[in-house]
Amino acid sequence: MAETTRALRVLAREWTAERGLAGFTIDELCAEVGISRRTFFNYYATKEDAVIGLPVDRDRGDLEDLFVASHNPAGPDRLLDDLAALVVGRMHRVDVRPEEFEVTKAAFEREPRLFQTALTHMLADQAHDIELIERREGLDAGGLRASTAVRLVRALFQAAGEEYMRRGGDADFSALLDEQLTEARALLHP
Repeated sequence: MAETTRALRVLAREWTAERGLAGFTIDELCAEVGISRRTFFNYYATKEDAVIGLPVDRDRGDLEDLFVASHNPAGPDRLLDDLAALVVGRMHRVDVRPEEFEVTKAAFEREPRLFQTALTHMLADQAHDIELIERREGLDAGGLRASTAVRLVRALFQAAGEEYMRRGGDADFSALLDEQLTEARALLHP
């Protein structure tokens, strides 16, 4: 299933970069990958989701349950480390590969409306993560701790991602994110 998910994503991105979203159909995409149109919807809800890389089955419940359960109020504050581990775990589930970066960038440049769709999903994920932290930490909804933690880890994740891509994927992403966390702590607690 992972191979088909990736094949659909890669081809949808390539064709979007070359032809635009209107330049191919789901049927053509399915024929090229060797699946039926009906089967496509087991992988992606829309052609746009295939380009963005948002599979229908984004089951992350086990990762999120582990994140919530890992809270130890009597131990050291590991919120940022545990949140970083959660986002890295999700990244590995989506199977992001550095060699896809340029074609993804070209697809988004060809179809700028994909940015809006991706942003909408990102904001929903951000709100979900804030709720996870509030549940894990026993916080009231709307406080600054959860939203600050999510925004900080997302910014550091982006910086680690940029470094990962700059190195052509020839680095341990988790280690790059840990370096970003270490630097952030040094800046915030000199």
